[in-house]
Amino acid sequence: TDGATHAGFVYIPSLDDPTGAAATTVARRYNGAAALSGTTSLTASTFRAAIQLSASLPTDGAIAAVTLPEVSCFTTPQSSSVVVKNNGTSPIAAGALSVALGITGANAYSSSLSNTGILAPNATETLNFSNLNLNTPGTNNYAFAITLAGDGDQANDSAFTSGITATNISTFPAVEGVETTLPLISYASTVAGGQLWRIRSDSAYINGDMLDSLHAHSGLSFFFFNSYSSPNSTGFVSRLFSNCITLNPAPNGSTCTNNLSFFMSHDTTFISSNIDDSLYISVSADKGVTWNRIGAGFGRLDPTFGTPGWREELVDLSAYAGQTIQIGFEGVSNWGSIIGLDDITVNSSCVTPLTLVSFTAQKQNKTNKLTWKTSQELNTLKFVIEQSKNGREFVQLGEVAAAGNSSTERTYNFTHNLPAKGYNYYRLKMVDIDGRFKYSPVRNLQNLGINEISSYPNPVRDNMVVGINADKTGIANVVITDVSGKAVYAKVYTVTEGDNNFNINTASLTAGNYIIKIQMSEDVVVKKFIKL
Repeated sequence: TDGATHAGFVYIPSLDDPTGAAATTVARRYNGAAALSGTTSLTASTFRAAIQLSASLPTDGAIAAVTLPEVSCFTTPQSSSVVVKNNGTSPIAAGALSVALGITGANAYSSSLSNTGILAPNATETLNFSNLNLNTPGTNNYAFAITLAGDGDQANDSAFTSGITATNISTFPAVEGVETTLPLISYASTVAGGQLWRIRSDSAYINGDMLDSLHAHSGLSFFFFNSYSSPNSTGFVSRLFSNCITLNPAPNGSTCTNNLSFFMSHDTTFISSNIDDSLYISVSADKGVTWNRIGAGFGRLDPTFGTPGWREELVDLSAYAGQTIQIGFEGVSNWGSIIGLDDITVNSSCVTPLTLVSFTAQKQNKTNKLTWKTSQELNTLKFVIEQSKNGREFVQLGEVAAAGNSSTERTYNFTHNLPAKGYNYYRLKMVDIDGRFKYSPVRNLQNLGINEISSYPNPVRDNMVVGINADKTGIANVVITDVSGKAVYAKVYTVTEGDNNFNINTASLTAGNYIIKIQMSEDVVVKKFIKL
């Protein structure tokens, strides 16, 4: 420690030679901070020296580090920073070093910044690029490049990396089965220690301490947190996290469900030594800047699982109703075994604040009459009447305005004038003012042995369609008269069994009121219409 050369102490490094390193015992080493007093004897040791040689340059600017926004969805300008360093032996004047940032991919950006102060040798400065528009989901490619006159080493003048703008999910249930493109849970990051999340595909997992294999809960793949993957991973925490999720708000009077469900594996590996690896659910409501754990967490160990198995867990997200969040699964390692995660579902739904007392369907001659009653309505906008021929695929027939807000019993009606031949299935889509809805039970009626006749539109401008659903082949007579009874159009059509549509050119008719009469067998339809 005195800086002097001492006779008899020879330093012989052995570089990249395992045999030589083991045989080199003439080197001496002392790690004290101060000179020793008295007589000291240093024993022989074997070691290999690691030596880094560097050449100093007068002018050398370098990119030391870059910082990107966390993976999230963005609706406001973001920022990215770059740390520049003076690796040379001469100061770099203020404004002499500039850094350009270019972003390509899902979003585009281009700008440059210069150092604001003098950079002494080995000094650094952080330059912040702001107003980055990263709103479009996808991958963003970042390219940083230094410009400095006389820079002697350009190998450290650039940096290339990528970041991601996450998608926003607002359709529910949102499901992650860990099978294909990871639509819900797409990312992982290290919180402390190392990154231990993995995906197991096409096969079960087992290590030497597990009593049996762990298969996927469903399908062929599952996430797993491998806390047994290093010599000692105690204290490692890593987060598996989602795209952005916008949960539904809770309108006044609504009953809403906002929750997270998932299947987690449990076992008894190392149960005697209390190696209690854990899983915590965390939520970020500020685009990944901060994360907060919710609930008490879930332990891997469970004495009821003699062999590895799965249990569904449920986490309440009602505190985040109406917010855009990201959900994280934080694996905490205590050097135990693995934690499996599969079939993750985010639910967000609200029940329309309406009480449906009854809903009936009755045949009336050749029409079907639908009647329903409500005992309570809160912010109810309308009822959409839907019809199906097979009970699965429904189309809209019409709408009936709702009372909006009511605490007394109300009755509504709708008549289907031209029901399809065979079975007709009906349901109500009950819609509230913010667009949320629920369906009524399905009702059905059987309509057989009649000819279904219609004409539309009304009013008509240039073309009228006559529709006939015939129960058998026959003849249809179509006559149009004016209000005085004078026939202005008459034609006989041949009709086949099933659906028939005929176009009548009404462009030559003068504007006014008309009557159309359509007759097939004993079925007759007489309707007034207006010619525009």
